[in-house]
Amino acid sequence: MKLTPLYSTAAKFISVATFLLTSLAQGATWTNETPTSLATRSLRNFWGTSATNVYAVGGANSSPGLFFRWDGTSWTEPAPAEFSAFAMRGIIGFSATEVWVAGRFGNARQSTDSGASWTNRSTGLSGTFTTNGMWGSSNTDIWVVGIETNTSIGAAYRWNGTTWSLVSVPGLGTQTLQAVWGTAANNVVMVGSGGYIGRWNGTSIIQEPSGTSNALNAVWGLDASNIFATGGNATILRYNGSSWSPFNNTNIVSTVSLNGISGSSASNLYVATGSGSTHVYHWDGTAWQLENTGFGNSMNAIWTDSTGAKVLAGGASQLIAGAATVSNSAPAVTTATQSAVTHNSATLGGNVTADGGASVTERGIVWSTNANPTTADTKVTNGSGTGAFSATVNGLPSNTLIHVRAYATNSVNTSYGTDISFNTLPAPVAISSLNRVNTDPSNAGTVNWTLTFASTVTGLTASNFTLTGAAATGSNVTAPSTTNGGLTWTVPVTTGSTDGTLTLRLANASGLSPSISTSLPYDGQSYTMDKTPPTVLSVVRQTPTGQNTSANSVTFRVTYSEPVALNATEASHFSIVSVNGGTITGTIASVTGTGSTRDVTVNITGGTGEFRLRVID
Repeated sequence: MKLTPLYSTAAKFISVATFLLTSLAQGATWTNETPTSLATRSLRNFWGTSATNVYAVGGANSSPGLFFRWDGTSWTEPAPAEFSAFAMRGIIGFSATEVWVAGRFGNARQSTDSGASWTNRSTGLSGTFTTNGMWGSSNTDIWVVGIETNTSIGAAYRWNGTTWSLVSVPGLGTQTLQAVWGTAANNVVMVGSGGYIGRWNGTSIIQEPSGTSNALNAVWGLDASNIFATGGNATILRYNGSSWSPFNNTNIVSTVSLNGISGSSASNLYVATGSGSTHVYHWDGTAWQLENTGFGNSMNAIWTDSTGAKVLAGGASQLIAGAATVSNSAPAVTTATQSAVTHNSATLGGNVTADGGASVTERGIVWSTNANPTTADTKVTNGSGTGAFSATVNGLPSNTLIHVRAYATNSVNTSYGTDISFNTLPAPVAISSLNRVNTDPSNAGTVNWTLTFASTVTGLTASNFTLTGAAATGSNVTAPSTTNGGLTWTVPVTTGSTDGTLTLRLANASGLSPSISTSLPYDGQSYTMDKTPPTVLSVVRQTPTGQNTSANSVTFRVTYSEPVALNATEASHFSIVSVNGGTITGTIASVTGTGSTRDVTVNITGGTGEFRLRVID
């Protein structure tokens, strides 16, 4: 849709008649076919499905509105009485027969029979609102932008299938809104005076820097990465998918106001201007050239069909039709940004924006590790015809820079989109083991595990782990460390005071590079934590068994409440103590035994009387 400027409630488009221009592109012959019913009215906007099904709306502020339909043979006005009280400024359609229009005094209408009859769809629109531009993704999601005539400030309304709702436009201030166009329900661009650009992202409107203070009168695009805005002082801006920048306007008179833009491909664009002597320019992919129409009226709007074979330009006082044979050309195609990239796959695609006049028989993507791949490299087909396409492409090499281009083929040639490049991820790595480092069972305050991968992995932190088992209560994983670049990692765990099993688990791969091929969670070996100290149950004479002896050595059996692992020289855990006046001296000769018993042999070195074996700890 090509959108037309409306500057204020005071009519700044003063015209005595309306005109419509029709050209069959690139060097067309233009002729005047002005019907008498256009007299004193001004054409504002177009919408159509093909060269044989086009609609036009308009009307000056002080004259009735107009709605015309082109059926491939003639222009007719199906229901002139419907718009006798107000001019129409915006139009959008959703099929060959369903069209919506909007205009002055908060009026909006829907027709499902090519304009023969109309349903009022004005609920929610302010009675002081005048539409300048209209666009929708469906008949339950339509936008109108324009001006509140009581304040002379711009406004935007959105239709939800039942009613219109006013939508906040941040950053607009006192500017007006002139035009709206989008690619999807969550990608709608609106432009206005003062160089204003705002984008609806599905949730809210976000202002975008335009780099100009010139009024922007029109917005239109080929796809989400080729959106154009035009305005005062020959301003042309292009959005490339990420930002707006000036577009070539060489050869266009610098003082003209560009009121509309349309085209069929990046090498076939038209602009309509407010200058009577230079009112249509054509872009052939290299330069702008003035179209020699043979007429001298200013233009408000311009439209082309999908092939570029038919062009309509409208403004004041004439209807001009042209015919020309358009040579077929190679398709126009853009490359989509990659998504869902893994170590061996990615979602890749593109958009065939024009078929060049000949059917697109094959489309898809080509990829290579070298720049600018062609169909001689790896080719993945994805249907035929125009439109967007995408698919998951498998078999990509891991950890590699990949170059991709979309392509489209018709009977003329094969065209390619822009070369884009991205890196596949490194191949996932398997876990080799997660083993204990320390002795088991353990009562240590810190125990360690060694995590071993099949190849180096970076990014491991304590948050990748959890602890399980009864002894997990009060225990914590601390920072892992590696000394060999990530092939093996030491993972310390500070232990609590609870007995039982303690298991280290690699719970997630968040932040790890490469990713992990082993299924997670992955449990390592377990420790048996014994934090309850053993007690001595008994110390009993073993050899000799009697209390009285003259032997030079005696043996005692010490029994503990559980198996023990003595942590120092075992003899140091025992000593002899004389009791009841005894004077016995001696040394611990040996300690034997495992588990919960120890046999302690004492060598007597002197003295007499009673003595006992003392367990020190």
